[in-house]
Amino acid sequence: MFPLSRLMINDRISQAILVSGESGAGKTESTKMLMQYLAFMGGKVQAEGRSVQQQILESNPVLEAFGNAKTVRNNNSSRFGKFVEIQFDEDGKISGAAIRTYLLERSRVCQISDPERNYHCFYMLCAAPTRKGSEADSSVPKDEKSQFHLRTAAELFMCDEKGLEESLCKRVMATRGESITKNLDPRAAALSRDALARIVYSRLFDWLVNKINSSIGQDPDSKILIGVLDIYGFESFLTNSFEQFCINLTNEKLQQHFNQHVFKMEQEEYTKEEIDWSYIQFVDNQEILDLIEKKPGGIIALLDETWYIQ
Repeated sequence: MFPLSRLMINDRISQAILVSGESGAGKTESTKMLMQYLAFMGGKVQAEGRSVQQQILESNPVLEAFGNAKTVRNNNSSRFGKFVEIQFDEDGKISGAAIRTYLLERSRVCQISDPERNYHCFYMLCAAPTRKGSEADSSVPKDEKSQFHLRTAAELFMCDEKGLEESLCKRVMATRGESITKNLDPRAAALSRDALARIVYSRLFDWLVNKINSSIGQDPDSKILIGVLDIYGFESFLTNSFEQFCINLTNEKLQQHFNQHVFKMEQEEYTKEEIDWSYIQFVDNQEILDLIEKKPGGIIALLDETWYIQ
């Protein structure tokens, strides 16, 4: 870390740190220690209020509450990718920062398998009501309880209760010259409800990140920065979703980048300069990337084609 920060300051070249590894390997904790070191090395003495480096470190518990969850391998697993840009001034002191997030696991909001859990924030909210309040709510009949939840959701969305009910329980099919309204069966209505919940939670998370960035503040005059990327490792569960597909594809791309720069390019340089060296064996995952990304026969291209046909 010290040589990297010195290189950034002396050569005026921005740097990036990629924290990678399998799920549960300790990437998030390693990222925290990196952030603490950078805050210590580049921190400014603040006359009043909270400094930029303090706000960066204090954002971690908030993001973990809304973006971390218990999984089979890790009780505090990050379910989103995070890239933190730490900006520095001419003297090498932290002058601003920005947090970028990627691939939030939206499906976890509605679908989890035992012994995994939902995002931490939900359990924090559930711990808030009193025991008496929980018992009183449990005696409400099912139909009345459903109407209560519908009214509450409509109030929070600031929309018409009837309109919300129809949007979740009905589907409008547009035909030439007219539209047909079709009632959804319980399963289809539940899917609509879950889709709405996932979108709302995703936008809430984005709003939260934007508020944190606004609070920390970016330095438009900064010319150098250190970026720290903390992203999930390879995942394989009993039940895998599209999120796992995207996560594993991202890791394959990162692994290929590592192979390209550490093995391929270095060994090509040795060959050009006619340096005596021993070839290093490594697993080239280019075939895997071609299987997924290559056009026209890759998995992603076939998925796109299927979607257009349907």
